[in-house]
Amino acid sequence: MTYKHYPFDIKITTLSPIHIGNGETLSSTGEYLTTADAIYFLKHEELMALLKKEGLFDDYLEKIVHEREHFDFYQTLKDWSINPIGLEERRLPLSQPGLNPASNNILHLHIKTGKQVYVPGSTFKGLIRHAVLADQLLNNKQMLQEIDAQIKRLIEEGKGLWQIKQYWERKERELLEVDLFKMIRCTDSETVSDSAVCVQQIRRQSMTGQASESLDWLEECIAKEQQLAFILTYYLPEQSRVKNDAFLQHKNPSKLFELLNAWSATVIQQEIELVEASKLGEDDRKSMIKQLEQLKQDIFNANGAYAIARIGKGKTVFFQTIMPLLTTTTRQLLIDLIKKEPTQVFPASRVLTVQDGLMKGWIKMVHHKPERKLFDNLVSELKLGTVLKAYWVKAKTVELLVNGEYYGNLQLINKYKEKFEQGEQITVILHQLTKSNTISQVKLNQ
Repeated sequence: MTYKHYPFDIKITTLSPIHIGNGETLSSTGEYLTTADAIYFLKHEELMALLKKEGLFDDYLEKIVHEREHFDFYQTLKDWSINPIGLEERRLPLSQPGLNPASNNILHLHIKTGKQVYVPGSTFKGLIRHAVLADQLLNNKQMLQEIDAQIKRLIEEGKGLWQIKQYWERKERELLEVDLFKMIRCTDSETVSDSAVCVQQIRRQSMTGQASESLDWLEECIAKEQQLAFILTYYLPEQSRVKNDAFLQHKNPSKLFELLNAWSATVIQQEIELVEASKLGEDDRKSMIKQLEQLKQDIFNANGAYAIARIGKGKTVFFQTIMPLLTTTTRQLLIDLIKKEPTQVFPASRVLTVQDGLMKGWIKMVHHKPERKLFDNLVSELKLGTVLKAYWVKAKTVELLVNGEYYGNLQLINKYKEKFEQGEQITVILHQLTKSNTISQVKLNQ
């Protein structure tokens, strides 16, 4: 079977801080150092060697053991006249100057390659998977009703979240065509330098009660308003047996963007209702609703030109694909069960925010079309029968460049109605000139 590749350069703008964890954490009790406005990662071996040389190594260990989470790394080194700045391996700015490391003891690290942060391709493919699955369910009302009824039945029978998740995952496998996702490929994003990375204080905003001030921590994040890119490729066979691949046949990502936006809009509306009904503080509630309403408006204005989506850690339970699609009754039964049964099976009924109540993980995806360089046909004289290189625009229309002069939407005679891809280079023959000696018509060189 032969395949055609359709690669698209996708540019991402972070609308809020992004954190994709690698499972590693550091503690402020000796693993990172906090000053008033930055976090330092020190050259640990060099620091240990210096402490041993100065006869302070045992004192250092004793302070960590006795002071534990109250250990002030920076002040300890300062008291011993050791300048940590000279031992730094990395330095990241704090999003909120003056954080107390004693109350932000754990720092969650972002996934990296070559010591630089990035977003893995699996994150983008998972995002697409959610949107495609939601679209299939929304267009199969009978199936959605069956799933809703079965989840409601399982809860009423006293089944736990694990059994519900097993049922839902089985239905996902039935609905999602494996071959469809073999036709979608996402590269890892490009890496970003430390200048685009910051450390954020995380707040757990409970949707069912007051946020707990004791549960804050720190995360290494790609900062807001940063740009990075990845390549999305449609890998299409000449004859596809996949049923739900209509969005791939447009050979541009606009239809996929529409699916992503439809999914995001569904979730955003549920989150607005959730935040409005929550017991959050007034300032946090207003900030979060303002952000969600703006995202909702951005989606409304998109018209397939871009996609608004959410990735990474910090999403609420509604980002589990099935949740926002359930009826209000079944959804509430499931939320009540989540509140009673502590679990990692579903995301918790909370959202993670950073400074000023900003929710994490929101991005804008745009298809970046590099400026095209057309072949310049250099000819000494324009005359009928001259062979030229042109670019297919659509049926009966091409564009070309002759001696630096651009001809757009030029009429094409295509006797045998041959078809080409948009932008594909073809060979034409100059067929007609105007009285002012400009090209008015060409024909396909067949």
